[in-house]
Amino acid sequence: MTRQADSYQSDGLKVFLCHRSKDKKVIKELHDRLREDGFWPWLDIEAIPHGQRWEDFIEEAIKGSDAVLICLSRRVNSKAGYVTKEIELALAEAKKKAKSSILLVPVRLEECVIPKTLSDREWTDLFQPDGYEKLASAMRDHAAHTRPSAAIVPLNRFIAKNPGDLFALVNLGVAHGNLGHLDSALQSFDAAIQSNRNFFPAWIERALLLLSAGRKKDALKDFNRAIEIEPEDAFAYFQRGECYAQMDDERRALEDYDHALRINQDLAEAYVARGFIANRHGQHRGAILDFTAAIDKQPDILTAHLWRGHSHHELKMFPEALADFNQAIRIDPEDSYAHQYRARAKQKLNDRAGAQADFAKAEALGYDG
Repeated sequence: MTRQADSYQSDGLKVFLCHRSKDKKVIKELHDRLREDGFWPWLDIEAIPHGQRWEDFIEEAIKGSDAVLICLSRRVNSKAGYVTKEIELALAEAKKKAKSSILLVPVRLEECVIPKTLSDREWTDLFQPDGYEKLASAMRDHAAHTRPSAAIVPLNRFIAKNPGDLFALVNLGVAHGNLGHLDSALQSFDAAIQSNRNFFPAWIERALLLLSAGRKKDALKDFNRAIEIEPEDAFAYFQRGECYAQMDDERRALEDYDHALRINQDLAEAYVARGFIANRHGQHRGAILDFTAAIDKQPDILTAHLWRGHSHHELKMFPEALADFNQAIRIDPEDSYAHQYRARAKQKLNDRAGAQADFAKAEALGYDG
């Protein structure tokens, strides 16, 4: 067990290399390059002690991974072989985890067929001149947003070699921001902006950081600048709307939500934000229309089900409210508000035992409303 701990239990971004033994040479080269660039790849020949069951170690490694690279070649048989079991384990684990918490990338080592189970995923061709860097960039970006503590080392190493890469600077800022390192994050965003005053990602990410830090006026200035650079970016308008909402300027917030939806009618978050304002002002039928539109665009959006249920409840549409809260709990069984609100709906429907169970569950989950 010691060798496994030494090779894989670091705080670095944990990368599982799924491969056939006949591809071991190129996989070892990939492993060594990833290690040099600050990642923590898992390779069976290093991590599994002699005489131990491979299956036990491999399953544990996949479950603990931040990224799974499914390395494919003409030698990979999509119908048989242990690599297929590894693929099945990786896909199963990806389904169990939050959608954004694990990165699963098919990596072609040479021209070959992608198995049907992976055909819907974006793959990387390692044999292309820019193949490795595309893969490493995707993992750095993933780490910055999901495991920021694991992103710092690979980002710093890459920036040391490529000081002019603005996307890497922005990702470093995002990682520091997610870790609560406000000054370091701002330094990274500022460096990107100083290199290129029209670099939209730096302005929008700095604005989001400033907004999360409560510096609303500074955030608004950055959102304004981002929109000047990209006047047709729906996300920028939506986020500026969120800034206005936090500044209690609902009129401007609604204008921005409307503008965002004119640009992108599929932006579910904008429907939710608009519906929330309507809900707060007792305009529940209008709120339901917006929450329903959000659910149509993104069926598993928790807040839309939760607040549509609230509006249904306020309109005394208790069966509809119960259905919404059931959906919210299906999406997130640990949401205390969903259990609390479902308890109230059950009370109205004379389900006293069910209501009592949900009230108890909400309290156990820390409901503080």
